[in-house]
Amino acid sequence: MNAKTIAVLLIAHGSRNPRANNDLFSLVARFRMRGFPITEGCFLELAKPDVLEGGRLCVEQGANIVVLLPYFLSAGVHVVDDLKGLRNDLSSSYSSVQFLLASPLGPHPILENLLDIRLHEALEDQVSPIEADKSKIESSLRSS
Repeated sequence: MNAKTIAVLLIAHGSRNPRANNDLFSLVARFRMRGFPITEGCFLELAKPDVLEGGRLCVEQGANIVVLLPYFLSAGVHVVDDLKGLRNDLSSSYSSVQFLLASPLGPHPILENLLDIRLHEALEDQVSPIEADKSKIESSLRSS
């Protein structure tokens, strides 16, 4: 039996703004540092590489399992239809490789916690420290 060589294919929507796309490439670098040396980033539309190209790059590096990891908030049309179709296209092109489609980011409690943090950061920028502390306390009480 062959050893499993896992690749991570991070997939974002894509933007006409290169700075927005660079966020994904920074995330790719962090995944590589976390122990996933075969990690590539790609875009569903508006930027390159596209998903098929990203899958090809993973296979060329020796992956026999590629996890398509959507950098999307919810399971909308792009995740449910577009990414499933692209996964099937990749499976047809590389029949000896297993392509797995992971769930999108939400809904997930960690994402809710992150939103709570962002809410409090915004409040701290806009209201006095006393009001921001009051808001944090009220929020903590509601979640208890």
